[in-house]
Amino acid sequence: MVMDSKSILGVWLTVHRTHDVLKDCEERVLSVFGFSQEQFLVLLAMETHVGVPRVTDVARLVGRSVNSVSMIVDRMVKANLVKRSRSREDRRTVYLKYANGVEDKFELALAAYKGLAIEAMAPLSPSDRLMLTSRLEGLQRAATKHASRMDS
Repeated sequence: MVMDSKSILGVWLTVHRTHDVLKDCEERVLSVFGFSQEQFLVLLAMETHVGVPRVTDVARLVGRSVNSVSMIVDRMVKANLVKRSRSREDRRTVYLKYANGVEDKFELALAAYKGLAIEAMAPLSPSDRLMLTSRLEGLQRAATKHASRMDS
């Protein structure tokens, strides 16, 4: 099926609007617990990583550069959300852990975050969710391929 450019742009705008609305909802839910979306994603990556997370592990999990995550972590250290420690074997390696009391607050925020996801996805059947995931992953691959061609 061939779509005309007007239809393609309509879908493109819908994807953008959906992203914007979801991001706004996330920010509202997380702000109740004192987290920004960036901070929460770093904490989520720390939580899901197997073993003691390094800044490089978090960067890979959240799809950001190591430099970008390092700057976010700098602000999180100042806000007393995480603590950094350096490897004894390689001083360039930086490990992360929760600051005191943050893990409990994170768990509450995570429950609210999951609640948002469940509520937002409620209209979709399990097969609809699988189909949506597949289509969005395809869109992401195509956009990534386009971006890499532009970089070279």
